[in-house]
Amino acid sequence: MPSTDDTELAQASDTGAPSDLSLLLHDALLVSLAALFALLFGGVVYQFYETDAALFWNPNLLAATGYIWLPSIGATLFICGMRRALIGARSFNKRVMLAVLTLVYGLGFSGVLYFLGRALGLQDFWLFAGVGALLLVYPILRFASERPGLCSVLMLTLPGMLLGAAGVSWLEQRYLLVESLGDQFMDPNAQLLTVLALLVVASGAALVPHFADLAMREILRTHTRLAAATSGILLLGALALSWLNRAILVPRLYLETHLVLGFFEWLLVLGALGWLSVLSPSYTRPTGKNLRPKLAILGFLILGSHGLLFFAPSSPGQPIPRRSDYLAELFAQPYLLVFDKDEDGYLPAYLGGADCDNARASVNPLAREVLADGVDDNCRNGDAPAEEVAPAAVLPGGNARLVIVISVDMLRPDFMQVYGAEHATTPYLHAHRDEWTRFERAYTSGGITTLALPSLLRGRIPLAIDFEPAYRTLDFRYVFSDKDNDINRVFASPRADKHPTIGDIFRQAGLPTRAIVDDGPAGIFQKGFGFETGFDTFHYPNLPEGPGPEAWNLDALTDTAVSLIEDGKAEGFWWLHIYDPHAADPPCRDFDTTPGLGCYRDAILDADQAIGRIAEALRAAGQWDDTALFITSDHGEALGEHGLSHHGLDSYEEFVRIPLLAKYPAGTPTGEVVTRPVSLIDVSTTALGVAGLQPPASFQGEDLRRLTEGAKRRFPVISQLLITNTMGAPYRQQTLLIDGSARLMLDRVTHKTWLFDIADDPGQKSPLIVNGVGAPDAQSKADALRQELLDALNAMEAVGPESRATKFP
Repeated sequence: MPSTDDTELAQASDTGAPSDLSLLLHDALLVSLAALFALLFGGVVYQFYETDAALFWNPNLLAATGYIWLPSIGATLFICGMRRALIGARSFNKRVMLAVLTLVYGLGFSGVLYFLGRALGLQDFWLFAGVGALLLVYPILRFASERPGLCSVLMLTLPGMLLGAAGVSWLEQRYLLVESLGDQFMDPNAQLLTVLALLVVASGAALVPHFADLAMREILRTHTRLAAATSGILLLGALALSWLNRAILVPRLYLETHLVLGFFEWLLVLGALGWLSVLSPSYTRPTGKNLRPKLAILGFLILGSHGLLFFAPSSPGQPIPRRSDYLAELFAQPYLLVFDKDEDGYLPAYLGGADCDNARASVNPLAREVLADGVDDNCRNGDAPAEEVAPAAVLPGGNARLVIVISVDMLRPDFMQVYGAEHATTPYLHAHRDEWTRFERAYTSGGITTLALPSLLRGRIPLAIDFEPAYRTLDFRYVFSDKDNDINRVFASPRADKHPTIGDIFRQAGLPTRAIVDDGPAGIFQKGFGFETGFDTFHYPNLPEGPGPEAWNLDALTDTAVSLIEDGKAEGFWWLHIYDPHAADPPCRDFDTTPGLGCYRDAILDADQAIGRIAEALRAAGQWDDTALFITSDHGEALGEHGLSHHGLDSYEEFVRIPLLAKYPAGTPTGEVVTRPVSLIDVSTTALGVAGLQPPASFQGEDLRRLTEGAKRRFPVISQLLITNTMGAPYRQQTLLIDGSARLMLDRVTHKTWLFDIADDPGQKSPLIVNGVGAPDAQSKADALRQELLDALNAMEAVGPESRATKFP
């Protein structure tokens, strides 16, 4: 006996009568087609900018279409439910409808005007925004009140605005955008909120055709020119938003923002298809005549996309489907809720994921390998064997009385006169360049301060450190629980890591240790974050030794160091951190503004003068000859070279290459220029060696003096970056292998691989391998380097005797 559904389908097909099933199927097709178009177009744009204008096709983008179906089902059911609800709402008293419209539109336009005012630097603008919104809304609703059909059409905008507002509300909960609005002109949060408020209003207008019942469809059908124009405008808006989301808005950094903008892209495309369908005569007379073909198309799309997802290629370097685009990440979220059984944030392999064990959260692509435990903890190359790593060898006879490491925040060597820059930004260092060994190819071990400096102090690559999440509040406090109501960023804190620091080794030898640091407004050096580990005295504003936040600046930092030298307290190990280049605000003094960096050259000059004051104080005290001094940085900074700004977003040279100048105690050759690649963690090992101290086995760097003489490394030069969402879940983890002139970038979350040779391509504009695609000889080279990198990571990140159960990432 045929089922009820079969009977309804047969009757609808035979009679051509309208049915709930035909409307449901029509909605499902439009929703899924909109999701497919938005994902594929966005993925192509994403791919274009990810590969720096080198468009390599990513077959797993097609596989990612398998993720659209759960969200599409949810959207279809929402449309059907709201359509029924709005039929009931039309029976409301006209005054009630106008009151609801006044409230919703008043709030919507008030938000647009208020955030626009804040973007223009206007404060206390709520009243003016409210009045302005009423001036806009009143004539519209007054006009609509005299035309019942128009009033009903306006009611159809409410569900779309509700959807948009839900997305913005979720984003606000994650980033606290309203609470963190700034007072400056063109505040980024105010600009973003203005765009989001406009998109909420636009979403209401976009989805009107989808919520219309048959009576309302007759009204819309009489305005075909308006429908055609609206459809075109919405499609252009969706395409522009797709480009904005992937090319303009700080790519990669704020994941949830990209996801919400991707959500609006989907809504706008869905709206464009809905208004386009108004042009069809069947829009007002939906029948069941084409049910079977529509069902066949829908079934083909569902089965085909899931087949692509199930058989998605997992070749090295090929990005996994979920990471093919922001929309792929968005659409995959319901699948994570349903199928990520161990809740480690990774989908199983049969859904295009990278989790090799969906039952254990401790096994995932970013897990640290436990050697010889019979488990492939990090889902690569099987279980790693237990191999004892010997401590780094150092040159004997280290006799430095004082070892100073000065890290200058965000310092690019190509802006330093001593590295050949045309501007006189480092006159002191340049004048005394014969006293320093200059390393031309030094690389940070971590792409952001909270990765690089813990790595420097512990002599280990970042993901070999036991970090835990530190959540930053709006008032720049750091808490270690995500239960705080005003957190909007997460960083990596080394406070619970048990690996010995440089300071720990000096203290074990009975030598004093001291840190004199400045981090501007960031606050990461405050007590409890973990940077104070290993120091007898930590000079910082929130500790008793600090003079207070208002007075603590580069001059105060330098005065403190010079006073200690003059008082005869210069011994042991010192770490100084200079923040100024990171926040070099105009007006500039000696140099023109550097686009994107403000008075960057002035700040470098200030740092050079501070270093000069400290050096001259050491000379005056007779300690210059028995002092070892290292000048370096935590990371570089992008200035648009690859369409990117900021730092910690990628591993191109502008992000990871840093200066490194080493001044050894008297008797060690100086004035050399070393072109061999070296790492920031080599400074850690050398700082111990020059003082006659043996680095522990946990230190992974080498003695720079031995490297200068041609000694071999135990581990290759590696740089790592980590990008997470606001709750600490990793979205990218890119590791860079530096091997001669070769640069291999491997992202263990997305699985993408890039290969460059900076000897032939110093600007890194022509990748030899991208997304696993390249010439056979380049592919062979990439495979060998990839295996070298994975073997090194297995050993370097392996759980050791000082390791604990890490919470992050």
